Amino acid sequence: MTPIETTPEVHPQVLLLPWYLAGTLPKDDRETVTDHLGNCAACRSELEELTTIRRTIRATLVAVSPATRHARRWRTLAAAAAVLVFIETGVLLTLDHAPATPVIVASRGLPPEPARLDITANPESSELALRTLLLALSAHVIAGPSADGHYVVELTDADPGRVAAALERARAERAVVHAAVRAP
Repeated sequence: MTPIETTPEVHPQVLLLPWYLAGTLPKDDRETVTDHLGNCAACRSELEELTTIRRTIRATLVAVSPATRHARRWRTLAAAAAVLVFIETGVLLTLDHAPATPVIVASRGLPPEPARLDITANPESSELALRTLLLALSAHVIAGPSADGHYVVELTDADPGRVAAALERARAERAVVHAAVRAP
């Protein structure tokens, strides 16, 4: 599993529960989460809440029989919005906000500031696709995800040529809908 910044009270496995519930986690992560759920009542409770909300949304979608194509489109958008609001609420309630970026004073003896990219993930992309991209970019998440799937990632190499190559690679990925270099 990729290291995830959490507070001492939050287990990193709780962040994988939406993918676990959807059945999109890789086998190793799925086994890790399954083992953790066997020992953690708080995470089992969180999974039960996610399951209940998912069933409620599905039942609501089945109960509403749209008469037109237009009505179906709005129903789908409303369900997607409800899921996004739920996920973001859960993340915000379980994690502290990322600390403000400290002001860094550089001199000739200090290395340059690391390069950072703003990336917005495709909502249909899997967690595995995002992790694969981070490995390919030699990057790690320092903030995110936000409600709209926005992440700030830090590259291990601040060389302008390599930053440009990483940006081009991120923009070419299906898992990414937007990528830009973050201003220092």
